[in-house]
Amino acid sequence: MIGTRNSLVSGEDKGRRFLELVDEQNSLQWNMVRNLAKLVKSGWDSPEIKAELESLAKKHEKITRELNGLDDDSNNNNGNGGSDAL
Repeated sequence: MIGTRNSLVSGEDKGRRFLELVDEQNSLQWNMVRNLAKLVKSGWDSPEIKAELESLAKKHEKITRELNGLDDDSNNNNGNGGSDAL
């Protein structure tokens, strides 16, 4: 029974982390859209905005990888072994 309780806590922690990451990813996406709009208005000629977009894209990629890792962990824990095969 103790193992089940630890699994539930771990699952709750994963769920909480998943929601945090999705919220952060959503915020980054809106910032990217905002910066793209500014870049278009600048005539595509703003090194500062381009650098900011690059930074936002890297953060987005990092979050996406972590989200995928959470999903892989779930697959490994339910006997799927992380396989994408149907």
